Amino acid sequence: MSPTDAERLGHRYAGAIYGTILALSVVAVAAGGAVKPGVLAVGVVITSVVFWLAHAYAEAAGRQIAQRQRYTFADRAQIAREEWPMVQASVPIAAALLVGQIGFLGDQRPTWLAMLVGIAMLAGWGYAVGRAEGLHGAQRLWSVVTTAAFGVVLLALKILVSH
Repeated sequence: MSPTDAERLGHRYAGAIYGTILALSVVAVAAGGAVKPGVLAVGVVITSVVFWLAHAYAEAAGRQIAQRQRYTFADRAQIAREEWPMVQASVPIAAALLVGQIGFLGDQRPTWLAMLVGIAMLAGWGYAVGRAEGLHGAQRLWSVVTTAAFGVVLLALKILVSH
């Protein structure tokens, strides 16, 4: 069965939200260490790629079981493409860290910038999801707040880890 446009859009949003939370998690737990921002940026992207591959693999396995058929390489490649937003979401966060590596910010500021970029991304994804669902006013605002709240919790973890 072929997914509808709405299903594909929902899947992309889900991957982007998950990828953003994953990238922020890496930044939050590494923030207390002496990891250089450039190294952390590479770590964020590599972690995202590993999770993307694992997620695509697990998704293919689950679909094979549910549909009782063996997937071809092309089928698996299609699933990997569907899951790609998970990796794409890590790029702005890694870019924020690289700004710090170049020397535009002090020692801890790149991780703060990366966290703020990620929280803003989550708020944006919450807005996009609310819009796609046809929400207005307070309901759309709630979508923004609840999605961004994941990033705020990770920001609290960053503060806890780094102090």
